[in-house]
Amino acid sequence: MRRLRRIAGLALLAVIGLPQLAAAQGATTPSKALLAKVQEQTRSLEARERDVEARELAAAELEREALRILDEVRSVRQVIERRLEEWEETKGDRVARLAKVYSEMPPDRAAPLLESLGQDLAVEVVARMKPKDSAGVLALMSDPSALRISRSVAKPLAPREGGGTN
Repeated sequence: MRRLRRIAGLALLAVIGLPQLAAAQGATTPSKALLAKVQEQTRSLEARERDVEARELAAAELEREALRILDEVRSVRQVIERRLEEWEETKGDRVARLAKVYSEMPPDRAAPLLESLGQDLAVEVVARMKPKDSAGVLALMSDPSALRISRSVAKPLAPREGGGTN
């Protein structure tokens, strides 16, 4: 028991950095080996602690960068949402003007152009045209196109054939 206390005391002295005092107290060869082992583990722990501190600093830097990017994404999102709102506000005017342009064209000229617009826009344009004008244009379109557009004008919330927008 006495020897165990002496070894623990020498190890404690080694841990707190007093190896000279441990040697002066007459550490024996087995205690010197133990002391050396404790010192080695202390150095290892100190190195690990430095490594952990470096990793914590790197993680903190990455977190700051992620937050900066998140703020930037939020800012870009706000700009996009604002522009989409502006576009939606003016879209009705643009489609109405386009419907007027197609209404004033001869139906044989307007029909192929409307077919090439894409279904969603063609539906919006035809829906805003006067019935007489849209009838003339639809009559000159291919049967499948005229049918798809007519169905979409009649039931705007019905699912589109072919999986969506064109």
